[in-house]
Amino acid sequence: CKGYNTFREWLKKSTDLDINYYPSLASLSDAYLKKEGCYDGVYQLSGIPRAFIQETLVGGRTMLRNNEKQVIKGKIADFDSCSCYPSAMIMMNGFLKGIPKVIKNFQPERYDGYFIQIKITKVNKKRQFPLLNYKNDDGVRVFTNDMVGKIIYVDNITLEDLIEFQKIEYDFIKGYYFNEGFNTKAKKVVRELYDTRKLYKKQGNPIQEIYKLLMNSCYGKSALKPVCDESKYIKTEELNDYINRYYNFIKEIVKINDNYYKVTIYKSLTEHFNNVHVGSQILSYAKRIMNRVMCLAEDLGLNQYYSDTDSIHIDYDDVAILEKAYNKKYNTKLIGKDVGQFHIDFDDELQGI
Repeated sequence: CKGYNTFREWLKKSTDLDINYYPSLASLSDAYLKKEGCYDGVYQLSGIPRAFIQETLVGGRTMLRNNEKQVIKGKIADFDSCSCYPSAMIMMNGFLKGIPKVIKNFQPERYDGYFIQIKITKVNKKRQFPLLNYKNDDGVRVFTNDMVGKIIYVDNITLEDLIEFQKIEYDFIKGYYFNEGFNTKAKKVVRELYDTRKLYKKQGNPIQEIYKLLMNSCYGKSALKPVCDESKYIKTEELNDYINRYYNFIKEIVKINDNYYKVTIYKSLTEHFNNVHVGSQILSYAKRIMNRVMCLAEDLGLNQYYSDTDSIHIDYDDVAILEKAYNKKYNTKLIGKDVGQFHIDFDDELQGI
């Protein structure tokens, strides 16, 4: 009880919202962004545009180098990105405003953002940790260089990275674009959460965990998958009338007892709305943060063995080499505790083991 009340009070202090009114932290975080104006002018999508853009969603890449078992001896660094998804929300241009429009003549330089279907015609640069990926017949996402002839869905951030880091060639098929600018308020709001958390963490105040949870939950609701069915409990004497009214939508009928039946009905996809274009771009920019570091390390000939969404296992002594090259190429500091930076995620006393 004390823990629950403390958690509730901390979130009230942080967001001015009450957890009793939200079923999940993702719901509360989403409500907080809306309260702060981060979605002003940003439309929710439904139907075909939503379903199309949902195909561009790709989560974090978790794989061994070349998808092969690695047996390594020596000192390895777990090189970790600082708050990768919140960093992406701060570093990206903002949330795309307006409604999606059908692309008739693909001119990427004229759009604020786009979501398209393409066919890969050539992969000129192979990678140990490929950016290219597809879902196999079992529904498992596979990151691979063998993509020629495959049709995939990408947003502008992903396509730019595929061209820069894997030198792909492609044929455009179809897609949507946005050209009404960005809502940039999330950059400021998430930055404030980030800085406040860092301050509390430095003080040793456990409320810093609340800020961490808030930041990491901010984007989840934007890409919520559609709920395809729902269940209703119908009285036995009303069942026939219900069937006559909704027979086209009924998926299953199960008898509960003599008095009630459980009826599962299909929900129309046109009733599902989300901000999937926002979620897609956050995920893509988070991968860009990783792509810049990992592709540079590979180009330098440094050994990377494993990646887990926002971290890399790399030879410990190579971190200094990577840092120097990254600072020079991108004119920014790689190692640190700030947005977009990386750090070795082991305690000092464990690093020598």
